[in-house]
Parts: sequence; structure tokens; C-alpha cells
Amino acid sequence: MPSDKLKIGVLGTGGFGQVHLSCYQNNENCEIVAVASRTEKHSKMAARKFSIPYYYHGDDWRKLFSENDLNIVSICTPNYLHAPMILEAIENEINI
Repeated sequence: MPSDKLKIGVLGTGGFGQVHLSCYQNNENCEIVAVASRTEKHSKMAARKFSIPYYYHGDDWRKLFSENDLNIVSICTPNYLHAPMILEAIENEINI
């Protein structure tokens, strides 16, 4: 039976990323599928904390888009990194 939950990906696991992850986790209509961070340590910690099946780090953040069937992505990275991530989301037809 297909899930009616929105499949979520989050880029960035710092302060704002933690807020987004907590909110999505507490929303019964959302399923956090993947997370990406600058370092493996941070992405792995967030994946464990929020029971996220897939995590990426460094330049592998693009795989978050291509390897997961996401409905939404939250971009919680520093502002200067947003443009290429937004373009990648648009190219993969993922809501931002």
C-alpha cells in the first residue's frame, strides 16, 4: 500500500536543519527520507537522531535528489550555498 506521507529531504544539519527535522518528525503527514551535511559525522548523527534511512555528506548532496523520490526538500545550509541546491531541486521537480 503506497504511503500518503510527503517524502522529505533536508540539506544542512545545523541549527535551522535541526528545527526543520524536528518539525517534520512531529508531523504525521511527513516522512524524512534523506539528510545531507557538510561532514559525514554531522549527517550520520542527524540520521541516527531522527531515524533517517539515507544520509549524504560533502559534495554527495546531489545524490539526495537523484537517489530518493522526494516531494519536498528543506535547504538549511548557509545562504551562499542555496543557488545550486535550489537549481538541483528544480531540475529534479522537487518542491522547495
